[in-house]
Amino acid sequence: MELNATSGARGSQPAGRTASGGTRAAKQPQGSVTRLQRDRVSISSQVLHMLEEQNRQAMEQAQQKDRAGKDKLDVLEKSLRELRNCQKIFARVRAGDKVPEEDLRYLMVKDPAGYRLAMATRKPKKNPEEHDSVLTDQDRQQLAEDPTPITTGPSQT
Repeated sequence: MELNATSGARGSQPAGRTASGGTRAAKQPQGSVTRLQRDRVSISSQVLHMLEEQNRQAMEQAQQKDRAGKDKLDVLEKSLRELRNCQKIFARVRAGDKVPEEDLRYLMVKDPAGYRLAMATRKPKKNPEEHDSVLTDQDRQQLAEDPTPITTGPSQT
């Protein structure tokens, strides 16, 4: 007869069966079984609380990333709107049309290089077209509050 770690005695009886045909059951006192069940429930509830905490932290991180992404998106939208306004003003000045003074000031503040290029390449017209301002009230207010240029390229003075 051989002994094997997984199947017990090999060749005589199947593992888990006695010579009489019954199964071997480890007899444990009733108190230790309920304690074992309580321990399992306690460990399960601890794991559940740990997983809930991890999920809560993951949700907070996702919300923070979402807020940061929205802030970055707002900044990019503002920049795009400023560039679009500068492009419209630039095209009007270059074409030789009359542009409101506040639009010229906006172009000068937000895109100094574009302003210089527009003035240098301006085409004179016999009958220049007069344009209304491209700026919204929000753009005018923003220019009064924050006159920082949107271009950060090297200065050409």
